[in-house]
Amino acid sequence: MKNKFLVLVLILTLGVGLLIAGCNTASTTDSDDDDDDTSSTFTLTSTSWTDGGTIPAANRHDSISGGLNYTPQLTWSNAPAGTKSFAIKMIDAQSSSWIHWLVYNIPSAESSVAQNASTGGTVIDNSFETAVDGGTETGYGGPAPTVGSGTHTYTITIYALDETTILPVASNAGFTSVCNAASLGTATYSGVYSR
Repeated sequence: MKNKFLVLVLILTLGVGLLIAGCNTASTTDSDDDDDDTSSTFTLTSTSWTDGGTIPAANRHDSISGGLNYTPQLTWSNAPAGTKSFAIKMIDAQSSSWIHWLVYNIPSAESSVAQNASTGGTVIDNSFETAVDGGTETGYGGPAPTVGSGTHTYTITIYALDETTILPVASNAGFTSVCNAASLGTATYSGVYSR
């Protein structure tokens, strides 16, 4: 009887061990699937600064000592299926009505913007920029926060749109509304600056 009991305990132990091993294998497979999902996430990156890092002088407004007012370099990947164009905005998160950059109608074949690409009206052929910084200039207006106002976070959002052409809107709320209505997905990138 003891032998049968030991055999039963051994069988149960082996069965539980195999069950646990099977669960671990399934978990690894699920993890691999999650990795595949991550690789297809719409992503925005830049060589101008690290995400969440300090925005360098080259990308700050030229009214600041050393500022060159260059647009940041941007690269995006894994745009959603059906994307017909892209739009980009950059705002000061502490003052969401203060627009630093709006770009419309970037062709879907494009996947990057070079540093200093802004010409005060276009970034990439067939795209165009609108007035920023309260309407004082067209094109990119780099960070220039008020002295002593603390650290400001600047958020760049790229929209993958299901329309080839959208009409220009020179306000954050208007731009966001137009883009959200046609959006297939967004990706963001940020930087900080203070004086």
